[in-house]
Amino acid sequence: MNKPSILHTFKHIFSPPRIEDVESRQRVATLYFLLWVLVIVCFGLMVLILLRGEERTFRGLLVAAIVLIASLVLTRLGRFAIPRSLVPTAILLVNLYILYFGLGLHDLGILGLAMNIALAGLLLGKRGVVAFTLLSSLGLTGIYVAEIYGLLVMATPFRDLTSLGDLVIMITLLLTTGVFIYIAMHTLARNLEMVRDLNNELEGRVIARTAELQAANEHLTALSQVKDDFVSNVSHELRTPLTSIKLYLGMLQRKPDQARQVLDRLSRETGRLEHLIESLLALSRLDQERVAMLVSPLDLNRLAEQLIIDRAPLAADRRLDLHLELQADLPLVQADERMVGEVLSILLTNALEYTPAGGQVTVRTCNQGGQQDPTAGFAVIDTGPGITPEDLAHIFERFFRGKAGRESKIPGTGLGLAIAREIVNRHNGRIEVHSEGQAGQGAIFHVWLPVSDST
Repeated sequence: MNKPSILHTFKHIFSPPRIEDVESRQRVATLYFLLWVLVIVCFGLMVLILLRGEERTFRGLLVAAIVLIASLVLTRLGRFAIPRSLVPTAILLVNLYILYFGLGLHDLGILGLAMNIALAGLLLGKRGVVAFTLLSSLGLTGIYVAEIYGLLVMATPFRDLTSLGDLVIMITLLLTTGVFIYIAMHTLARNLEMVRDLNNELEGRVIARTAELQAANEHLTALSQVKDDFVSNVSHELRTPLTSIKLYLGMLQRKPDQARQVLDRLSRETGRLEHLIESLLALSRLDQERVAMLVSPLDLNRLAEQLIIDRAPLAADRRLDLHLELQADLPLVQADERMVGEVLSILLTNALEYTPAGGQVTVRTCNQGGQQDPTAGFAVIDTGPGITPEDLAHIFERFFRGKAGRESKIPGTGLGLAIAREIVNRHNGRIEVHSEGQAGQGAIFHVWLPVSDST
């Protein structure tokens, strides 16, 4: 295993520790950098002081160096909360120690107090600026008292020159420094908060836009799947009658003596193909909103009576009881008579097709009054095989034929209910289906349409 190079070792030592939290990572990096700068400056000063022979000052700087190195180690270990308070406190005490054993208020070391206030602001924020401005002022007041009473050996020659004005000027400078640093920290914090808010807003917009794009992508994927399913289903549905037509044409060529039977079958298959194509065209026109709607007040009772009269022969031929239940004072609905008649025709035809002989089919008109948006409509009720719970979720899908349709072998395209739903949706209405999925209990289809304002 290769040993790490000296350059890699130095890079590791001078690099700040890795912290997961972004804000903490920035603070730790700033603290780590400042500690290294202070350590280097401290050792440089120690060399200069040692050359000048000032042992007391050297000892103070040595204590500061030890505190800084200990803080470096703690920060490297991830315990950066202690050094943040320890470093400015230690520097303040060392600074006051140097002033006490130095020239007092006349010592250049007093500049260290102002620098320490700035350091406290970087490490502790605005509260650190206030705290260390007050502590520095109190410490400087203590140095002044010691100086005027002759307690400072080195400051004795300056005792007669030191006045209360000197202390006031020094404290004023410290307070001014603290105020400027506080304002700078406050402005910086406010700007950072604004940047953080803008960043959060931007992130929110990005997340929202990403969600919109994802939803749009899912919608496009769903549309693509619907298109693929539609093409597949259309191809399958068209292939069946076309295959039968080709088969019967071949039989007609081989057995011309059976022309009548073959032509009857060709007529049925051609009709089936024509019905399928007409249904597809109807759905296409509805999807593209190419069907003009002639909306006007419509009497559903009158419409239901007309369709019952039209379907009565078919019901009698299938030995079914066809009933009509009209609600008195039924409000008019706002709808296209031809299109709503198509919906009722689809539902009534399905009920007559799937209800076995001896059963009953009922058309009932009804309304839902007393609502904010009142509706009126009709229901088609049969006593057929019903719709299974599994089929109910897909009953209005295009080309879907439920269990009853598949088992009965009744010809169909699976497009009727899809057309009915599209028409009802274009009228801002709703279509509902209820069934227990048990033979004899059948199904109930409800269609609700908005009531006309002229009612």
